[in-house]
Amino acid sequence: MRIVQITDTHIAADGPGASARADDLARVIDDINRLRPLPDAVIHTGDIAHRGRSGDYARAAKLLAQLEAPLHTVAGNRDDRGRLAVALGGTIGALTAPPYLQYAVEGHRVRLVALDTKSADSNRGTICDDRFALLDRLLGSEKKRPAVVFMHHPPFDVPGSKYPFQFETRATVKRLDGMLRGHRQVVAVLCGHAHRASEDSIGGRRVLTAPSVAVDLRRGESASAHRRAPCYLLHDIDAAGAVSTTRRTVTADHTLRRAG
Repeated sequence: MRIVQITDTHIAADGPGASARADDLARVIDDINRLRPLPDAVIHTGDIAHRGRSGDYARAAKLLAQLEAPLHTVAGNRDDRGRLAVALGGTIGALTAPPYLQYAVEGHRVRLVALDTKSADSNRGTICDDRFALLDRLLGSEKKRPAVVFMHHPPFDVPGSKYPFQFETRATVKRLDGMLRGHRQVVAVLCGHAHRASEDSIGGRRVLTAPSVAVDLRRGESASAHRRAPCYLLHDIDAAGAVSTTRRTVTADHTLRRAG
């Protein structure tokens, strides 16, 4: 199965950076649509909109509608769940515990499980008892197929970040680690929020962050080619559940470029 991950587009209807971020996303979408074969799914790991306004989501929805592969989204700290659901409801699966945007995507060889880590109190991540219970049910309903969990906040210390630990409490991350150890079919955890590429492990499997699509907000890179161009991650999962990740950088002429 092939999954494209985009994250932290921070689309805005107006204001500083609005035009450039829309162009960054448009270029990424154009590249994704040129992939052959097309990915089985595209996941957006949050902060779709910069201010969470209806106009921001209208602009984001117009751009994301150009994707030729199915899109699935999860809320970031800057997203407004209600407005996101109105504008991009087709990208969200059936919710069993509203208002949290948690669901499983079926119909693929690998299940995609969205985990809502948005906090009402801070920009950091959290997972309440209800969300933990729902995650356990979603994962427990199908243990024979490999699964990928996608969420906004990374559950590990991100090297070089101004705020390395990006959850509200370490107890929450410890609890998530324990839950994932009980669901061995999970092969990877994919995150955003850090605006940079980083990798660690949780529950005995890979967990990584993708660089922000919004170039002006990207962090942790010095290579000029990376800093000037939007990018995304391509995850290939083989029959044994092994995950191979490639970073795709979109050059000025919209050709694809591998960056390791």
